[in-house]
Amino acid sequence: MAATRRQCWQPQLKPLQRKFILWGNIPRPTNSDGGFPNSYLFYAIMKKILLIMTASLLTACGNNFDERLKDEAEQLTKKHCPQQVDDITTLDSVVYDMERRTYVRYFTLAADAVPVAKENRLAVKATLTDELKNDVSWKRVKDEKINFEYVYRDASNGTLAFTIRLEPADYQARR
Repeated sequence: MAATRRQCWQPQLKPLQRKFILWGNIPRPTNSDGGFPNSYLFYAIMKKILLIMTASLLTACGNNFDERLKDEAEQLTKKHCPQQVDDITTLDSVVYDMERRTYVRYFTLAADAVPVAKENRLAVKATLTDELKNDVSWKRVKDEKINFEYVYRDASNGTLAFTIRLEPADYQARR
C-alpha cells in the first residue's frame, strides 16, 4: 500500500531540532534518509534570531525618539539661530522639552508689532495650526503626538508678549 503524502513527510526530528524548529515559510528539504539536514535547523534558528533582533531594534528606536528630537532642536539653534523669519519676527531658538513632550520655538517680535499680534492671537494660532496640519515634514513628530509651543517676546524690553500652544487635538485631522 502506498503511503500518503503526509506519512512520507513525517521526518524523524532529534529533540534539539524539535525544540528550535520554526516552520514559517522556510523550504523543508530532506536528506536521503528522510530527515532534516542540519542546514534547515540553522535557517530556522537564524529566522528566530532575526525576528527577535528586528523587534528589539524597533523598540529601541521608539525609545530614542525624544532624545533625537532634542538633539535636532539643539543643532537647529546652533546652526541657524537667530534667523529672520519676516520683517517683524526673528526665530531666536528651538528647544524640545522631553518631560512635557513639547517642541518650543522662541521668537522675538518687533516692538511696534506686539500690540497688533496680541490682538490677533487667535488668528495667529489658526494660521500656525493650518501650517502644521499641512506640513508633511512634521508627520513623524505629529504621529508621536508631540505638543508645539510658540513663545513670542517683545524686542524692545524682552518681556513675554504671548504664548501659543498646539496640542495633538488641535493639529490632527478630525475623524
